[in-house]
Amino acid sequence: MKTKFSAISVVLWCICLTHSLAQFESFGSVEGYVYDSLTNEPVIGANVFISNSMIGVATDLEGRYFLERVPSGRFELVFSHITYDARSFTIEVEPSELVEFRAMLLPNVRELQEVTVKAKVDREWRRSLGFFEKYFLGSSFNANKCSIRNPGILDFQYDPDTKVTKVVSEEELIIDNEALGFTVYYIIDQFEFDTDYKIMLGKSRFQPMEAPDQKTAKKWERNRDRAYLGSMQHFFSSLMSDQLAENGFKIYRLQNLPENSTEPRYEIKVSQMMSFGGFNLKKKVFFPDYLEIVYEDEPEPRAYRQYVEGGPKGERSIAAQALSAQTSFLSLKEKPLEVDKMGYVYNPTDYIVHGYWAWERIAELMPFDYKLERTNY
Repeated sequence: MKTKFSAISVVLWCICLTHSLAQFESFGSVEGYVYDSLTNEPVIGANVFISNSMIGVATDLEGRYFLERVPSGRFELVFSHITYDARSFTIEVEPSELVEFRAMLLPNVRELQEVTVKAKVDREWRRSLGFFEKYFLGSSFNANKCSIRNPGILDFQYDPDTKVTKVVSEEELIIDNEALGFTVYYIIDQFEFDTDYKIMLGKSRFQPMEAPDQKTAKKWERNRDRAYLGSMQHFFSSLMSDQLAENGFKIYRLQNLPENSTEPRYEIKVSQMMSFGGFNLKKKVFFPDYLEIVYEDEPEPRAYRQYVEGGPKGERSIAAQALSAQTSFLSLKEKPLEVDKMGYVYNPTDYIVHGYWAWERIAELMPFDYKLERTNY
């Protein structure tokens, strides 16, 4: 039986900053002030955080912030406030170093538009919200345990010529993930979708929930481990530490996305994909055509099987192959990926994800500073 496998979901999380805490050798700190760029007055209560992490604070009455125990490496430092445009900067933290950084925020002057309650809750908006929740949260078990607190901030802009819906928001989207025990604050940089194509770029900060009892805490610990293991974050970390096999991964090169089980696969060694990239022990990762990544330590969940067998056109990928292991595919646009020794991907918009990882969405996302427990369940 032959199944169609078109170029599907472009799941390009800017939060693909794929560090693994186990690889950090030491920590540094970041401190500074946040000011209004027009008045030079301190901005009180601005959120300052390392993107895709649990590391973050709010500025005090003087606009000051202090981030401690920041792992050494290169990160995206984000500043956000409800009345200012969010800004982000790339910083590099050396072991035991104190990085001083001052940020100037521009007030967000929003145009006054006549927006009625009816316009926000009309049928078309609700329909777009349904698609957004599906593409943003996903359709996994974890996704069923997620809820968006403030969906009313979302604006859906549909282009009838391209049939692409663009999602914009001037505020942080707040997601409660009851499966993993995190509240996620997400800044949408770019979010577009149609039936065959999705692109998602953004910045997130994680706030752990307080478990009501020990049973819930243990459940969250198990679910977090399961979300991390086999993820793209886990893969890049394993790739850069040369521990793919030890961590349950196998990789193959394909000339085409598999339309049937007889698609030829070619073994590829990590050394064939790597070249020295210069700065900060950065390496370039390049492979032709497609890279197949198989995670053998965990089977595909039933929800994923149901998704690929009954999903929209263009997403019915590997249903006929009945693969038991989680299988994903990467393809490069043009340039090699630039990855540092800790697994940080400097150009996350230069690759496309297919297969299992394209199915995983915000509901499975873990902060990069998460520490894998791997306890006996």
